Amino acid sequence: MVVLCQKREKVAAWLASHPLPFPILIDEDRSRAKRWGVYVAINFESIHMARAASFVVDRAGIVRYARIAKHQLDPAPIGSILAAGLRARANE
Repeated sequence: MVVLCQKREKVAAWLASHPLPFPILIDEDRSRAKRWGVYVAINFESIHMARAASFVVDRAGIVRYARIAKHQLDPAPIGSILAAGLRARANE
């Protein structure tokens, strides 16, 4: 699942040309971002944003991978995310 902290209309417009093969949760009010500790009210690069973060959570709800970026241009390595996803599936 992907969680996007954006307006529903923007997400729908983007998904029209970039369909994703997994569920998407739209967190317009940033409530999940706040709950997960990635919300930033204000800092040098943003106002009212969710810091770029990647989590892999297995079906039992156990977090198998978590990475919160230092800034918006600090994404998690995709290889690490995929490896964590494969490990999570192996543990099911």
